[in-house]
Amino acid sequence: MKDKSIPLRINKKLPQIVLPQNKNDYFIKWYDDDLRFQDNIPKSFERGYLFLEGNLYSEEQLNDNNYKELFKTLAKVYKTTYRIIENSFKNYIEIIKSTVIYFEFNENMLKLEIYLENKLFHILELDLSKTDKSKPNPTLADMQTQLYNDGKNFQEVYTYYCLILLQCCLWYIATTTKTTKYYRENKTPAYVYEKKEIINVKRNRVISTPIYDMNKIKKVKIEGLIKRRKGWTYSHSFQVHGHYRHYQDGKVVFIKSYIKGKGKEEVVQRITLNPKEE
Repeated sequence: MKDKSIPLRINKKLPQIVLPQNKNDYFIKWYDDDLRFQDNIPKSFERGYLFLEGNLYSEEQLNDNNYKELFKTLAKVYKTTYRIIENSFKNYIEIIKSTVIYFEFNENMLKLEIYLENKLFHILELDLSKTDKSKPNPTLADMQTQLYNDGKNFQEVYTYYCLILLQCCLWYIATTTKTTKYYRENKTPAYVYEKKEIINVKRNRVISTPIYDMNKIKKVKIEGLIKRRKGWTYSHSFQVHGHYRHYQDGKVVFIKSYIKGKGKEEVVQRITLNPKEE
């Protein structure tokens, strides 16, 4: 374990993912309903940062029936009162105001460094090859109850909360890429070349598509061997996120993250996740 006084130092060459506070509950519901049945975590980026805006636990969330049941269970486990447990969570709300998660995949290992208020809070190293794929993970509320029943402290419980949100974010990036399906219309081969342009890299962008909306695929007709657009090159290099590619025959392939524009100065991309709620 590292010294918790170590401050957060952002590597400006790595991608930064931002999850707005008003999307936390939406992603958690997606996890409980769907993602906990998945047996892997897509490597949308090999390394990067996840910024969680605001407090993960809201006053409204703590009044939810699932959390009320959790408080009752914890009160029995620790032989204390419901109010003491509830107040403890409310105190945590006050201290959790800024969370940054550094994540790194290394073969089957996933490493998380969690920072609160720019100070190292906890480190988690997870062997993805040893996860039990024969049964789904528990819901978030059940997982919290289980961890507390096993004598885990708030540090480890909050770490798994961060792990779940990271998993949701990586799945969203990997599955909601706007897809284009090309089909060819064969004509006489022709080539059109124009002067090459330099395109500046967008440092900030927003991904705003419905979750798992893989049916709304844009179809584009192209004429065989005809190049209609101007030639271009990027001003800097940047990471392209990994994503699933769906083929007409039903085959699904995961395209790994890679660097586009190699050999040039690498710039950071800040990606805000803003899924459409339907």
